[in-house]
Amino acid sequence: GDEIQIKVLDHPEFDLALPVPRGGTFPFPGLWPLALEGRSTTDLENEVRTGLSQKGLLRDPRVSVCVKTHARHRVYVLKGVKYPQAYEYPAGTELYLTQALSLAGGLLPEADPERVRVIRRGPGARERGLLLVDLREILQGGKVEKDPLMEPDDTVVVEGKSYTATEQIAV
Repeated sequence: GDEIQIKVLDHPEFDLALPVPRGGTFPFPGLWPLALEGRSTTDLENEVRTGLSQKGLLRDPRVSVCVKTHARHRVYVLKGVKYPQAYEYPAGTELYLTQALSLAGGLLPEADPERVRVIRRGPGARERGLLLVDLREILQGGKVEKDPLMEPDDTVVVEGKSYTATEQIAV
């Protein structure tokens, strides 16, 4: 999702500006596919420089790679909050579950803070994990280490309170 720019000094035929594709690789002109995801700009500069030299395309190429724009990530808060919707946050920043719930206006009175689910999605929107979180442990018990860090495309669902037969429900 980041957009990168690759420039080769005095050789505009090798200049590129492109978003990093979902698979994280793209074919660089005259070279093999470059793996972009999780790599530094310095790593990419070195790989392009080496590749252009080894393939005999350029002698001593001067390559620069920069990130033009950083991707934005989304977390989806669907149920049990005042403002259910998708919330964006910049890549490279941290967003914790309690912060995402705060962005969503906090829990509704009928929401059960002991029954919070975080659904993790992988490539192709397949579920790759499920976290069950008890907010009371975090907020009242002071166990901040149990406040999960949100990942891109996480979905948060806060279930409603369940009542036992002996409890009265005010109508």
